[in-house]
Amino acid sequence: MSTVQGQKIKAAKEGNIVKSAEYILIYGKTPSKRIVKNVLYDRASYDEHYSLFIQPDTDGSYIEKQLGDVLIQKENVRKIFQDLGLLKNNKISNKSIAKAYDTHEGFREIIHNLSDNIVCDHNTDSLKLPKDLSLDKAKVIENTFSSRSYLLTVNSKGTIRQRIRLSTKLRRADDFLKTYGCSTIRGDWWSEFYKDMGNVSKE
Repeated sequence: MSTVQGQKIKAAKEGNIVKSAEYILIYGKTPSKRIVKNVLYDRASYDEHYSLFIQPDTDGSYIEKQLGDVLIQKENVRKIFQDLGLLKNNKISNKSIAKAYDTHEGFREIIHNLSDNIVCDHNTDSLKLPKDLSLDKAKVIENTFSSRSYLLTVNSKGTIRQRIRLSTKLRRADDFLKTYGCSTIRGDWWSEFYKDMGNVSKE
């Protein structure tokens, strides 16, 4: 439990150490890796690494821009940032995007609508890239191999980098309010336990 409640309050006031967490150890007879039926997701704050915007080009590739530079061109976004006091030197920073997302419902919806075009830079360490892969430094290109599609580009050092869409991070969370937006896989502690009066069926 995240706070001391009920009968434990008296014990805590008397200076006793009260049990504040319980652990369950689960063992399997066979080393199966696929034991979880449903992954649970928690609401997450906006990740500032999602700071790039890809715009489709005529040849099927994407032109890449800074997300802040794209957002500042939108009059409704500019007004939101002015109202929130987040517009500095007529520029929108990654930090202010994250703050506006977490505090303004209207801006959150704008980001969700653009989520297929908002991307973050990521390494390709886990990918088995084809040896004959050819990329243009000025473009982001969608490549399909190993039955999956990847957005790839080459940075100024000649290193192949991956672009991951924000839309892959958006889903309805398993929190009490079933919030839609940025999410993360739930860990071993549920911060919203008491919003549902301690209903362990949500845990």
